[in-house]
Amino acid sequence: MPAQIFHQNKLSLYNNLVNADPERLYHEQHKYILAHPADILNDALKLLVDTHEKAFVSRDDDTPQFVSEPVHLKQLIYSIDEFHDALALIIKCFTPPSETDNQNAILWLKEQKSNIHSSLLGATNLLHEDFKKMANRLKHDHAKIALTKLTNHNNVEVSGFYIQVAVGAENQLGPAPDIHKKYKSTVSTAFSLNHLLLRSIGFVLSCLTELNKSLFPKHLTSNNTTQHNSSHFFSLLKIGSKISPDFFPDEYLRSYAKIKTDNSTITIDFPFRYKKRAGENFDKIISYCSPIAINIRTSSSNAVIPYLPLMYPDVKNTANNV
Repeated sequence: MPAQIFHQNKLSLYNNLVNADPERLYHEQHKYILAHPADILNDALKLLVDTHEKAFVSRDDDTPQFVSEPVHLKQLIYSIDEFHDALALIIKCFTPPSETDNQNAILWLKEQKSNIHSSLLGATNLLHEDFKKMANRLKHDHAKIALTKLTNHNNVEVSGFYIQVAVGAENQLGPAPDIHKKYKSTVSTAFSLNHLLLRSIGFVLSCLTELNKSLFPKHLTSNNTTQHNSSHFFSLLKIGSKISPDFFPDEYLRSYAKIKTDNSTITIDFPFRYKKRAGENFDKIISYCSPIAINIRTSSSNAVIPYLPLMYPDVKNTANNV
């Protein structure tokens, strides 16, 4: 996807939804009546701005997760996952009612064999995967958000987290293996907030772009209609423009959104891949901190620690406290 330029308070999809031909809209004809699609989008984007802003300003919070639960990170994960669900509601607004309705718009659209929904899933499912898995683990499994922090090879302190679940015998906890892939085969990993926030903004951009292309192929830029403004996506981009490309070691190999501001416009390039400098060594982390809780039943702890082998190559990737 080529880099895109956004002007302040301008979002083509929102404008197209506001100006949509009323004859194309069925949101009030379904058994389970829906809000106007422009309102659904606006509310979903507003929630994303709120959760991304809270996560951004809390990056320096050193309170361990077992002292105070990082609710703001849970809300961030849920808001990203729910944004993808909101897109299904928008598509349903443009889909005629059937004899049977379902409040679960995703299931209903699958039953209707919606081409627009299938196209959206095909374009965004891979980007959505981590966020969906995290949300499902937190909602349906005995999983927690564990905080972690390291000083990277640029001598910059980088904060992050991982989804902590049971991973081994003797009450061993660690990063959920289906979410946090091993780095160099043996190193357990986590997500830095910097990379996660930039990746989620890129995901949101992909969703907006794909849905606009599918619903309004003749009005991608809304040049011929009355303009209606929405500031929320621009606000989300402004948050992203403040984030530096300082990540955890393995994340330099993954794509993210490169965002820069220029007066009243913001340019976003996604997917963007970091360009490694000559001689740069991502694995040369300087310090690492990952608080571990004591199991009150056993009065001990047994945990897999992300990135520990990079600090101490001869030490196993676990920590035990008695």
